[in-house]
Amino acid sequence: SVLFDGEDIAAKGLEHHRRNHISLIFQSYNLIDYMTPVENVRLTAKLDAAPILERLGLEQDEITRNVLKLSGGQQQRVAIARALASDAPVILADVKWSMVLIVYCVHSVQKKRKKGTLYTNRT
Repeated sequence: SVLFDGEDIAAKGLEHHRRNHISLIFQSYNLIDYMTPVENVRLTAKLDAAPILERLGLEQDEITRNVLKLSGGQQQRVAIARALASDAPVILADVKWSMVLIVYCVHSVQKKRKKGTLYTNRT
């Protein structure tokens, strides 16, 4: 069996484990293109979206703009914010991303959360 936090993940099902314990950051961002950054983050958010987006360097006017009007770097930060806002203890990130940016963003928000997050770099 596979245990997570001392519990067999099969007991509640893999879908439950994925939904409640794992957050993903994709190289291609996987943002909903007709939504704003705030709306994209709210899709997974257990935390308020705006403070996380602002902490990652997006301005107030940018977080209410359509994501297609943001630069690639800003879209990347929205994808990171979405993973952080889920409050999942495990974040899986695509290796082709700038890991320096991901670790910096996760660390800066994590200091606010005061909660441990496991960083996994899958190859």
